[in-house]
Amino acid sequence: MKTIGMIGGMSWESTVPYYRIVNETVKERLGGLHSARLVLVSEDFQEIERLQQAGAWDEAGRAMADAARSLRAAGADFLVLCTNTMHKVADAIEAAVDIPLLHIADPTAEAIKRSGMKKVGLLGTRFTMEQDFYRGRLSERHHLEVLVPDETDRATIHAVIYGELCLGKVLADSRRQYQRIIRRLVDDGAEAIILGCTEISMLIGPQDSPVPVFDTTRIHARAAAEWALAPVPGRAPQARPDEGIATIRPVSPGDADSIARIYNHFILNTIVSFEEQAVSAQEIAGRIAEVASASLPWLVAERDGQIIGYAYASKWKGRCAYRYSVESTVYLDPDCLGQGLGSALYERLFAALRERGMHVVIGGIALPNPASVALHERLGMKKAAHFSEVGFKLGKWIDVGYWQAIL
Repeated sequence: MKTIGMIGGMSWESTVPYYRIVNETVKERLGGLHSARLVLVSEDFQEIERLQQAGAWDEAGRAMADAARSLRAAGADFLVLCTNTMHKVADAIEAAVDIPLLHIADPTAEAIKRSGMKKVGLLGTRFTMEQDFYRGRLSERHHLEVLVPDETDRATIHAVIYGELCLGKVLADSRRQYQRIIRRLVDDGAEAIILGCTEISMLIGPQDSPVPVFDTTRIHARAAAEWALAPVPGRAPQARPDEGIATIRPVSPGDADSIARIYNHFILNTIVSFEEQAVSAQEIAGRIAEVASASLPWLVAERDGQIIGYAYASKWKGRCAYRYSVESTVYLDPDCLGQGLGSALYERLFAALRERGMHVVIGGIALPNPASVALHERLGMKKAAHFSEVGFKLGKWIDVGYWQAIL
């Protein structure tokens, strides 16, 4: 595992969730008592904020470069700057050390693109919303169209960040102001909202927006953990849960035949699916397109060029208020059961759902099915409902249970 070098304290209110999310992700991936290796320089934000307001970015850059050198000397393998705004001086940090900086805009943009979205609304400090160091990276490097609020709304957002959130104040009136601003961005065509200040997630969550929100704090921290767990040259690589099992990737249209083959076995031979007629590859392709149109993930597991399993999420209910709840589905080739593949697919699926701002995942299980129950509970899902004899297939009545997890 690599050692993460964190530059935090700007403000400390948002550095705390960085530490928590990084360690949660490492534990999620490795299990047991595993936690992240990291070193932290926590800046005095009063001094940094003074430089920001004075426009003394060169001096602020020198302070960040000094922090980077300290972290490098302490053994950091790469750097994470736990703030959006201070990425304005990212070049100064990168020039100071010979280790990479994980730029906050890059994993955020990748998460947005994986969701199939191209036009996003950006909330952040006025520096982040108005200057090119952040917007330009999103548009030029990642080809996203970035919308920002008008001047009055930008001033409101900025004032709430520095006058309230950085001081730990979370006020209902400010939340209503942000909700109004988000609705205006959506009316202007935004398909998603970037919470482009690491404090904004203290105030705004998925429930406050009619479109998906992308929390840069969570995305950046999880990406840092993934970097830390990637193989280190010259050392034995840290195994991933799915390493040696299969390659897990997003679905493509050409996978429909293989998915239909796997699924039809369960339709025709088991009570696991309540469908009774085999489905065609064309029907599966339509379902893949429907999931994609909802900006939800569909993953496949591939080994030696063959699809051996898949998992996806679909809308739990059609009514608008259910928009942050999804139903999960996983199927494996019958010859590949008991190899840890279901857990690997679900772990990656849940991570993708968190990136998209989903709140609840629900899995339905036709009972009895002890293996599926064990899989869901291994992923932290708890039984929420049991319906008796609601299905009839293969000559018998079938119970259905529902398991859920808060993401």
